[in-house]
Amino acid sequence: MFSEYSRYSNYINVPCRLLKRYRNDKRMWDLLVFAVCLKLNNTSSGMYIRTPRDVMRVCHCSYRKAERLIKQSTSCEELFRYNSKTQFLTAKSFKIGCDWFWGKSNKRMYDDSVVIADKESDGSISHHKISLRLRDDMMRKAIMNNRPRMSCYCQPNSRPEAKKPLTQKYLGNIAGCHRSTVSRHLRKQEKVKAISITSFDKIPVYDIEHGEVINDIPNRRPFISGRMAYIRDANEYEILDENIYCRFKHIIYNHPQRLTINRHDYRFAQYDY
Repeated sequence: MFSEYSRYSNYINVPCRLLKRYRNDKRMWDLLVFAVCLKLNNTSSGMYIRTPRDVMRVCHCSYRKAERLIKQSTSCEELFRYNSKTQFLTAKSFKIGCDWFWGKSNKRMYDDSVVIADKESDGSISHHKISLRLRDDMMRKAIMNNRPRMSCYCQPNSRPEAKKPLTQKYLGNIAGCHRSTVSRHLRKQEKVKAISITSFDKIPVYDIEHGEVINDIPNRRPFISGRMAYIRDANEYEILDENIYCRFKHIIYNHPQRLTINRHDYRFAQYDY
């Protein structure tokens, strides 16, 4: 049931490698989200495109954006396949380009790390909302991967030995957006109690008046306030919603155990992080 193509079309697996590849390319990111919309809309991963209104009904977007998506997707051979005679546009399989190996039953199996993307609660598909949700998932995955190292961030003395903190700029590089956008997304998730944010006070690093170094913390740009130079300590993040953990998975396409999971219990299956 964890195949990329679900006969119920309520959710699909979006490879993390594609999200990382296109996160900083606005054109390719919009096309990737459009491909996700096509796969959620129809089990055939395609649709007839005769007018921009056909795309507007699927993606719930504006007329100009629908025109742009049609023009770019019909010429993008990396993610789509277009038949000019029938005017049928098909999103290619996401398994193309991922690692594969021969299974025990001499089957060609695909190994990939994915994010689960599903429809809205009312069954609708929105290009804008899916784009925001995928960027949120990339930030959530970074928070998950950083869990074992977060306890040392609140200790200024251990900063030099600690690994890179989860600053908003760092999360922005991962998700492909500006740090102000990251802050807005994280605050929204905190408001719905999906994550918790713990802020720490500023750390003094240099006494300007006496010329003394208080805390030697490299690779951080300080700011001056009064006679002291400070750095702003990175926030600590914790995921509160257990369903968020189920959105990330390392799967094997066509694996029998994953193909037989009930569609109502896919969030509570045994996941391998």
